Amino acid sequence: MHYLNGRNPRGECYFSNMQSFGVERSAMVMFHGWVGNATSKYSAQYIGAGPGKIGPFPGYVIGGPNGSMKKLIEDEDLDWRKAPWEFTEPDIGYQAQVLRLMSGFIWR
Repeated sequence: MHYLNGRNPRGECYFSNMQSFGVERSAMVMFHGWVGNATSKYSAQYIGAGPGKIGPFPGYVIGGPNGSMKKLIEDEDLDWRKAPWEFTEPDIGYQAQVLRLMSGFIWR
């Protein structure tokens, strides 16, 4: 759990938008069909960080440091021609395994 939350060599939290929980570096760019693209004035608030931005949905596992699989990116350009879902879309395989890991820390 510490590794996923930022206690790793890169110092990155692999969960999305965790600034409100005190995390300095978390995933702020996430591709998802519900969000839309950065060119839409309504969707742009959910992509990236900065003034007037909310950021992506909090708590999703985006990926990690692996360059060939899901990975954290800082580029807000989610142009469909660059296939951003290959790198930044939340994957059910990651979500399910993290929830399974976290379930051991939940009080009954």
